Amino acid sequence: MTAERDHEQPKIGTSEWLDAEVHRYLATGDYDGTFAGWPGENFVDVAQRATLRLRTALLEETLRRAEGFGIQVTVPDDLHACIARRAAYPRAGEYIARGPAHT
Repeated sequence: MTAERDHEQPKIGTSEWLDAEVHRYLATGDYDGTFAGWPGENFVDVAQRATLRLRTALLEETLRRAEGFGIQVTVPDDLHACIARRAAYPRAGEYIARGPAHT
């Protein structure tokens, strides 16, 4: 019997599986971009919920690791809106560079 068979994998969609996916993301940076197995009403809802959970876990892990540095960090109340805004900056820059006539 192989080691893989000895280690029982959590059933897809269970809270244990979701926790394992978050752990894998934090450990490797890899995740399934289709978010197959994540809960939600439709693809957009699933993607939004999964992205929120992964971002939250990354933020919490970053703050946990930064605890001993002695630097005070203020996290905005609406962090996810800030992240979304930052993600839009490159697209806005492309729009400005091309001009509105090229959209």
